[in-house]
Amino acid sequence: MDADHAAVLVTDLTVGLLVLVTAALTWRRSRSTATLVAVVAVTWLVAFVLPAALFWHRGVLVHALLAHPHGRPRRLPAIALTAAAYVVSVLAPVLWLDDRATVLLALALALGAGWNLRGTRGLARARHRWALAASLLFSGTLLGIALVRFSQGSSAWFPSLVAYDVAVLAACAVLYVGLGQAPVSHLTDLVVDLGDVPARPVRDALARALQDPDLVVATWDPVRGTYAAADGRPVAATARPGRSVTRVDRDGHLFLLLEHDAAIADDPRLHHALEAAARMEAVHAAWQVEVSGQAAAVQASRARLVEAADLERRRLESELRDGVEARLAELAASLSTWPHGGTHVARAVDQLARTRKDLRELASGLRPHALTDGLPAALRDLVESAPVPVTLGVDVGPLPPETEVTVYYVCAESLANAAKHAPGASVVIDVGSGDGRLRAEISDDGPGGAAMSHRGGLLGLRDRVEALGGSLTVSSTPAGTSVVAELPLDHRA
Repeated sequence: MDADHAAVLVTDLTVGLLVLVTAALTWRRSRSTATLVAVVAVTWLVAFVLPAALFWHRGVLVHALLAHPHGRPRRLPAIALTAAAYVVSVLAPVLWLDDRATVLLALALALGAGWNLRGTRGLARARHRWALAASLLFSGTLLGIALVRFSQGSSAWFPSLVAYDVAVLAACAVLYVGLGQAPVSHLTDLVVDLGDVPARPVRDALARALQDPDLVVATWDPVRGTYAAADGRPVAATARPGRSVTRVDRDGHLFLLLEHDAAIADDPRLHHALEAAARMEAVHAAWQVEVSGQAAAVQASRARLVEAADLERRRLESELRDGVEARLAELAASLSTWPHGGTHVARAVDQLARTRKDLRELASGLRPHALTDGLPAALRDLVESAPVPVTLGVDVGPLPPETEVTVYYVCAESLANAAKHAPGASVVIDVGSGDGRLRAEISDDGPGGAAMSHRGGLLGLRDRVEALGGSLTVSSTPAGTSVVAELPLDHRA
């Protein structure tokens, strides 16, 4: 055995062992690809003791390149080329010795890998790009060897064999490197840092991390006995072509179903990370429901406090009017008819009259007396006594007492602020309802400059409006100021 043959033997043996090592490394990323790469290595090494198996590895390698990353070809051209590669490698290996046939098969391999890339997207497209790169590397080497043999004959057999050995090893290594581009780290970061996700749907974040825009996350609906997506549509437990289904159970019960790119199922790391992220998504959704429930409970509690305060004001008003003031009126009437009255009695009667007036003002402060006839009448009275010109537009039906009081106070406070800070301005009050909400806007054409002050009355009114499920906003520019209050017509709903 001469030195060249010995060198080729060592090179072949080294490449076979390195391909076997590559298969072992690939196992953690894709078991299907790792299995095919391992078969390439085994058939490569078998040729050392069985010369008839010299080209068997080539059929398996073409299979690995055209079936990456699923382990089996899925498109008709890839299936046909894989079958042809096996037939030629096992049954008609002499064709590989014909340079013209080699050129045709190499070109067919490159075209088949390119065809696999058509119409794919997401993670599958990224994987097919790497398979195309490995296919071009291998087929390009075959073409180069064929061209060298055309031009130089058999004299360049040694560098050609070395180049071929390197190409086989490089193709397997490219497949391994391509599998490492899976977004496992991004998905892991998403699981760890899920606290930043509430601003956008978790499903969308998962889809972006997995490069799978068609990702479906469905939860088990025990009432309908099926999985349902976030929009309520039922999701079948069987995968569509090119897709895979992953079920995630909790405590032995049906819980989640994920339909994703089939390439994800071939990567154990990515598959496990997806399951973890899906569980976190469900926990996150449950947390959101709990927080929403707590927020609703707090909102309802604030509304009940407002209702209780208004009810207590009405009770005190009634007690003052029907109790204390009525008794004072009776006492004043008795004193005024007392036959032995004098200066002291007259002064007492006058004092009682002033006391009754103070009580009436106090009762009106607890709940505006004008609201007895409803909000429109109360606003008309407010406008008539305003120190600035006011245009009033009001179109509302019967309202809950606490809503009437709130809108009245907002209008009164805004009108008082306009009279104080923009005495030469005109004011427009527009109160109307629609779509289940009441809207009150108080605007003026004054110089602006208004703000929600910590010491101003509007701040307390904003709390009251929000307690009833509404909102209060203040907008002020040099062209004027606008105060807008919006409340639900039935905040109890």
